[in-house]
This record gives sequence, C-alpha cells and structure tokens, in this order.
Amino acid sequence: MTRTILNILIIVFFLLQAANIFQHSWMTALENKIYDVRLNLTMPNSHDPRVVILDIDEKSLKNIGRWPWNRKVMAEIVDTLFDHYYIQVLGFDILFAEPDDSSGLSTLKAIADGSLKNNADYLSALERMKDDLNYDQRFANALKDRDVITGYFFRNQLKANSKDLNTGVLPPAVETTLPFTNLQNDLLTPTGFGGNMAIFQNSAWNGGFVDIPTIDKDGIVRAVPMIQMYEGEIYQSLSLAVTRALLGFPPIEPVYANEVATGGENVLEAIKFDDFEIPVTPQGIAYIPYRGKYPSYQYVSAEDVLNKSVKMETLEGAIVLMGTSATGLLDLRATPVQNVYPGVEVHANMVSGILDKTIKLKPFDVQGLDFFTHLIIGVLMIFVLRTLTLIYSVLATFGLVSLTLYFNYYTWQELNLITPIVSPLLMILMLFVLHIAYGYFIEDHKKRKLKGLFGQYVPPELVDEMNKNISEVSLKSETREMTVLFSDIRSFTSISETMDPESLSSMMNLYLTEMTKIIHKHRGTVDKYIGDAIMAFWGAPLLDDEHARHALLAAMEMKEVLPNLNKEFEKRGYPSINIGMGLNSGRMNVGNMGSKFRVAYTVLGDAVNLASRLESLTKQYGETLFISESTKQQVPDWSYQEIDFVVVVGKLVPISIYKPVAANDNLSEQQQQEINLFDEALAYYRNQNWQEARRVLNELLKFSTATNLYSVYMNRLYEYQNQPPAVDWDGVYEAKSK
Repeated sequence: MTRTILNILIIVFFLLQAANIFQHSWMTALENKIYDVRLNLTMPNSHDPRVVILDIDEKSLKNIGRWPWNRKVMAEIVDTLFDHYYIQVLGFDILFAEPDDSSGLSTLKAIADGSLKNNADYLSALERMKDDLNYDQRFANALKDRDVITGYFFRNQLKANSKDLNTGVLPPAVETTLPFTNLQNDLLTPTGFGGNMAIFQNSAWNGGFVDIPTIDKDGIVRAVPMIQMYEGEIYQSLSLAVTRALLGFPPIEPVYANEVATGGENVLEAIKFDDFEIPVTPQGIAYIPYRGKYPSYQYVSAEDVLNKSVKMETLEGAIVLMGTSATGLLDLRATPVQNVYPGVEVHANMVSGILDKTIKLKPFDVQGLDFFTHLIIGVLMIFVLRTLTLIYSVLATFGLVSLTLYFNYYTWQELNLITPIVSPLLMILMLFVLHIAYGYFIEDHKKRKLKGLFGQYVPPELVDEMNKNISEVSLKSETREMTVLFSDIRSFTSISETMDPESLSSMMNLYLTEMTKIIHKHRGTVDKYIGDAIMAFWGAPLLDDEHARHALLAAMEMKEVLPNLNKEFEKRGYPSINIGMGLNSGRMNVGNMGSKFRVAYTVLGDAVNLASRLESLTKQYGETLFISESTKQQVPDWSYQEIDFVVVVGKLVPISIYKPVAANDNLSEQQQQEINLFDEALAYYRNQNWQEARRVLNELLKFSTATNLYSVYMNRLYEYQNQPPAVDWDGVYEAKSK
C-alpha cells in the first residue's frame, strides 16, 4: 500500500506538469535540449541550391569598403543580380534607415546656394551631375518593378506610447482572405518599429520583419514568428514575404485548431497561402527546420557579384537573401545546430522549410495528449511493477521506454509534430527507481539472506567445461550458431504408474546417467532434465565448429545404446523403454538466464523450439531420431532418409525432416536401397499418384524391418484417396499435435 501511494504521488506530480498547472524551468530547459538532440539527429545535412546567400563578408568589406556601402554600390549589386544573373527574388536582411550623402551632393548644393550661386558653369555642371550623385534615388530606381523584399524590425521593449521613437516607414500590411480575428491576446503585438526610408520601401515590392523576439532563455534560436500584429494589422516575416514573392504574392489566411479542442475559440494552428500551409503556434511562431550546420546554403561574396565572377548556374533563377557572416556586423546567432550561426541563414532555413513543407507543428492540444499519455503510462507502470518479477520489470520498463521513444520519433519524423519526451521518460524512470529501491530495502531483505546462505545453483557439467577452458567461456547472453537436442521417453506416464517410486527413481538415475555420459563424451552440455526428458546443446559454453556433427554422433550413440540399456533394465525388473529425439541447428541465444533465486546457463530461441517439435514428431511416425534440414547440411558426409515435408505445430512455414541412416563410408547396400525406394514413394505421393506410392510402400514393408513409418504413409494414402487434397497441393503435411 505504501509503495502504491508513492507511485500515485509521482504520477500526480507529472500529471500537473503535463496539464500546465505548474511548470518547472529545469524541465523546460531539458525539453529544449532534447529538442536540439532530435533536431541534430534527424536534420538532412544537405544544401538547398534554390536559396543563395549574398554575403557581406570580410572579403567584401576589405575590397569594397566598410559597411554601410554607398547606395550606388547597392544599386549596382541589385542590377547585376536581376539583369545579369536573372535571379527570382531578392530579400534584404539589412535595413536602409538613413540617407546616403557619401557622393557629396549635399555639399555641392550648399556651394551652389552660396559662393557659386552666380556661376553659371558650376550650376550647369551640377545640374548635369546631380542625378548620378543622388545615390539614394539610384538605389530606389534599382528596386522598382523587381521582386525585392526589404527588411525591417519591430520593437517589443517600448511602451505603447513611445511611437515617437519609430524610424522609417512600414511596408503595407499583409493581404488576407480571412481576417485574423480575436488573436490580439495571442499574437506578438510589438510597440514600435525600425523601418527603411520611404524612398526605398515605396520602391520595393514589399517588406518582411527580420527581428527574432522569440529567443529562448538559454539564448538559443529555435523558432521565429511568421506574423506579428501591429496596430490591428498583420505583418509578415522576411521568409514569409520572400516565399510569397516567389509565388506572386498570394494572400494569406489563418487556419484554426479544432473547435472541439479549443472550446469554440479561434486558436491559430497554421498560416495558409496558395498550396502551402505553415504550422505555427497560437502566437504565430514557427519552429525553424534547420537543414544542417553552417553553411547549409551557397554563399557568394558581394564583391564577386559586382565583378560578375560568380558562376551563372549558381544564381540564375535563385532566391537570394542578402545578409552578413562577418563577425564585426553582429548578425550571428546561437542555434541548436551551432553556437555561432549567421542570422541570414535562419531566414534561409525558413524559406526552404516553407517550400519543402518540413516545418514541424507543436499542436495546440499537445497538453491534452501529454496528460493522457502520462496517465496511461503511469497506470501501466503500477500494474507492471506490482505483478512482474525483477527481470520482467526491467524488460517491461525498457520496452515502455523504447515504445515512448519510438512514438516520439514517429510523431517527429513522420507526422512533423513536436511532442514532449522528457516528462514521460522521467516519470517511467522515477517509478522504476522507486520500485527497485523499495523492493531492495523493504521486501528483498529475506531474499538476500537466503541468497547469502545458498548462493546460485550452477550445473556441474557447466563448471567442468569452464574449468577446462575458462578463457574461452563467457556467461553473458549472446547469439551463436549451435545445435540443440531434445530426448523423451515414450509413454513414460504409463510406465511410471506401474512402478513404485524407489524403483522408478533408480531406473531414471541409471537412464539419465548413461545418456549424459554419451552427451559429455561428444562435447555436449546438458541443459536440464525435465522429468524423463533431456535437453542438451552443442556450441557453448565452448565454441565448437563441429557442433552439428558432435550432436548427431551423440544422438546416434544414444539410440544404439538403448537396447543394451533395456537388457540391464530387464535384469533389474524394470520395463523396457523407447525414446524419441529431435536435433536442430541454428542461431539461438545462450547465456546465464533466470531470476534472483536461480540462474541457469541455457539456450532460447526459435531454433530451440523447432528441435522440441522434431522430437514430438518421432512418435507420430514411429521413429527414434529426426533432424532438421539445417543440421543435415552441416554434416554432409552422412546419408539421410527424407521423412516428410511438414508444418509443425506453432509454425507457418513447412520444413523437411530427415532420419540419419549412417556415415557415407558405412552405408550398406540395403540401407541405400531403402533410401532410394522411399524417395520414389515420396515422389509418387507428392504427385498424388496414390496407386504407385502404395506399390512402393508395400515393397518397403516386405523389405524393411522398420515398418512403422511406412504404415503411417499407408494410412495417409487411404485417407487421401478417399478425400484427396487440393489439385495444387505441394505435398505439405500439417502436424495436428506436438
């Protein structure tokens, strides 16, 4: 009861966290770090040739001059981009907020109004030159009638009545097909702006804000706003404006979350335009789909553009963003993928993400999903930890952690959704640690005492093998190619009912001792005795390249020694016995397995189960030993009689089963003749030629002393002759019992 109460308290704690009733900053910080890890593990690390960054780099600053450059240079850059390289869209991640007087035009005008106002030659010359010297107008002319998006920024730190600090002008608000109604309390609502000079903004097609007011507390840029609301109007980011310019400036419209989930309120979930839909938070913020570390885009130097030394294919038809990677211009950001990252590349990633539709959504109702996820996991963990043993609790916890991680990965990678991962994992681990700690200190005191008194049980045969070759032995669980044997006494229950316990025990001790000697003689390890049954394997703990051969030799000797053993039983007044054995080779898991009370060195796996099924089949066919195809292939110098093509119980795929006859160099003519005759009978049988199959089987019944197998087929022939199988029957027999 105490442990259950503690479990419930842990679950309630995480449910309150999931319901956003209270938040822990350390958990939010950890969630952000895990977000960064997921992003870095799954980002494509590829370049996008559609977007090119025109870089105000150190090289350009050195050769063109310090920033800002005069507007004549900027005009030449714009003209070269559009008229020589034929780019599609140009976006500026820089502002042009002040006039350019670097040409000296204002000084020349002052002189014309002063000392040379009566000098006709001077005034005439000035009139001819003033257009060339008006760099701002020259730049404005270059912007006209071109898909140019200017950059500006919003201020979010000023009070609402501080609009006198605004500079420049804003571009037109975004055209919308549906109003963004009742979102004033959700969207970012800046209190001021810093814009471009009117001459530039009015000449450009439009503008987009470049500020990033959504930097997380750790200083990392993980998301940026797509829209902001200023004085009731919607304004777009640079990346959104550039993408819309590429598509001919289609209007945008809001996409709201499901009304049932939101209680009928307008909760923004995406921004739609044309065939594109940008997932956003209710605040209009989108997560940046970083492609990789810097640089993930082609950077070209502004100087190289002016010199026209950039390859044509690099810029032709491209989306160009002009920004800077120069340290001195202070447009470097800390991002999940790199601590120093050019701000212009953040906008480039957003443009690529919009076009590729790879921006991830953090759903509005993620809290509800998170809450129910915690509730389901918590209830499941209480049940698992209360009912399962330690090893299964560990496996179940590991499985639940794996399932949670996979679900989170699936929603992230396949559904493009951002769902929490830290909180559910922490809850699982805390519940598991509580279970282990409580069990260790409270419930396992008596168990540890018993363990100290008796220790772990280790089979003697395993100890012997380890002492001989301890350097080659490992008790850790591993997968190996091995051979396993199952042996069982036929009708043992009936035999045991006719004997007193002492005689039965004596007979079994004698039988198991003789069989174990043979197994050890051929380098086998006895896994366990299961009543009258023996399970043994070859290939561990010591590696054995001839495991299949040694297992086959052991099984054949066990078969051969049985008549002599029955004679000894007869002398002692015990009944005679018959046994059945099954051998299979394949990949199986071997190692120390068990519980805190007992650990056994054993094998597990599908190949082990098949050997058990082969042993069971021997009694249906009246034979002593069957082996699988895989064992047969590993001992090619023996001759085998194919018995059947059968689907064993619990399997879907049919297998061939064989009876070992003899080593090739010891095979008699009679044995070879019997193999050939039965192969002939099987061929007739599988072709549904019942009459010829019966003829050959009759010959075998006269020829061989081992008539049980052939009698089985005779009965099957009568059955199929009365109720024939399908025309396309492939000869497979389905075993009905183990």
